[in-house]
Amino acid sequence: MTTNAETPILKANRLIISHDKNLSFNDLIEPNLTVFSNFRLMYSTNNTVSDFGYTSLDKIETQCSSLQKFFYGNGLLFFSKDIYQSQQRQKVVKIPLDYSLSFDSNVAEKFRIYENGGKLQPKDKFKLENLLKFIKKYQFNFDYGFFCLENLEFIEQKNERPFDTLRAIIRCNPLNNSLLDIEQAGKLAISEMYNHFGIEVNSVFWQRRKLIYSMLLKAILINWQSSGEANFKLKEIIEFSLEKLGRFAKKEIYLSWKLFKNGDSLRFFHPINQPTKKILSKAKGMSWDFLSIEYQSTLAYSLSQKGKFFVPFFASFDERFVEFREACPIQCMLFDDLNHEPHTYFDDELEFNQDISDAVESNFDLYNKLTNQTEILRRKNLLLNSNKLDCLISSLEKEVNEIKVQA
Repeated sequence: MTTNAETPILKANRLIISHDKNLSFNDLIEPNLTVFSNFRLMYSTNNTVSDFGYTSLDKIETQCSSLQKFFYGNGLLFFSKDIYQSQQRQKVVKIPLDYSLSFDSNVAEKFRIYENGGKLQPKDKFKLENLLKFIKKYQFNFDYGFFCLENLEFIEQKNERPFDTLRAIIRCNPLNNSLLDIEQAGKLAISEMYNHFGIEVNSVFWQRRKLIYSMLLKAILINWQSSGEANFKLKEIIEFSLEKLGRFAKKEIYLSWKLFKNGDSLRFFHPINQPTKKILSKAKGMSWDFLSIEYQSTLAYSLSQKGKFFVPFFASFDERFVEFREACPIQCMLFDDLNHEPHTYFDDELEFNQDISDAVESNFDLYNKLTNQTEILRRKNLLLNSNKLDCLISSLEKEVNEIKVQA
């Protein structure tokens, strides 16, 4: 129910999450122009009939199999107040689009081997060369940030491998006007590493990755130890988030919910369904996968300008990101330019919200903590203590290892 206290962003959240998937993007926007005129949207759907701007995501993926789209749908629709006004004046609106490409350490390592003249598997060599041709043809922006984030701890240990890898990637970048020699590429690599490691945003991402990892470890333990239904497990992870982290970590709770509810059917979660020797490394990898949502959404917003959109893609040479996208399908990204914030929405977020309500409604204390405005404001302003988070992770890893040994 809408109240006078409902802010524009809360109204937009409600409208996006509750929008019937059988209806069109126009059906979402047209009746709610007053609300959405405050924002810019990228909306992914298989129902791509629209008067607004459109680009095909499947067409891009078909041309280059190494690219993994950020959104789940076949196509991407766009809205802003300016786009809408232009569309009213003319039937066809051409929206300025740019594409950004991030990649993980797996792909980055192939660049290092390739640039050094090392031997790659024929399949990997074909994928890499095809990826480079595609980037050159469509002028994709090369983004080094996610690779740098993944290798932050190795840089701090004075490990030269990430530097050598980044230098190789820069030399391979097909958008360079000419082939850079090793010294030139090395100077650019130092500059890129300084830019990515020397700004505060990276410490925020690094801490966010720890938060995701700690929540995932707890979710793994709950999943192993509890025989209750998914909503019972969901209540446990919500209580853990509030008590141990001091916040309602909704996106991380979403990841846990997917494990509880669909862990057996979604391949992405199979490596953590049962205790194994590699369980901690698998969980760490998954935490990076999930961080990529936050990273790509921030990247898309920070690179976008008024009237222009950046569409994020990720390069991967394995099926992990295909499985990840199926497990956590992104439907919409909303840019709040007034508050300088991007918001992402999962395709099944309405079901998730309903399960949260069902999980907490019978527990008065828990329900009150989630709905009390004073508590909500307190949690919003609470800063995570990095040392406490490290201690919590260490404790959870020990508990996981003890179960792993028993198994």
